[in-house]
Amino acid sequence: NSIEHAYRNQSGQPIMIEWIEHDGHLQLAVCDKGLSMDSGRLELIHPTMIEIDPSNPATLKARGRGLILIKTFMDEVAYHTQDGWNRLEMQLDWHDGHPMAPT
Repeated sequence: NSIEHAYRNQSGQPIMIEWIEHDGHLQLAVCDKGLSMDSGRLELIHPTMIEIDPSNPATLKARGRGLILIKTFMDEVAYHTQDGWNRLEMQLDWHDGHPMAPT
């Protein structure tokens, strides 16, 4: 998504991915120096925006759902730009029995 949206499909640009697991939390960050997203856009997205009707092929599109899926599956999501870097931060809170919890 950073290559497509922030860099407008221009390859060879910097992207940094951070992954930290601690105290039952998984924290992820995807950072780039491309075009920034309007920070208010994230506030407007809600998981209920995905409506899938198996009888309607138009609802089965494979693109345009990235932020909706992130907000659906992550417990916390934030976006900001600082010192020329755009940063999408995500946190997943693991608990006993969570399918993605480390064993």
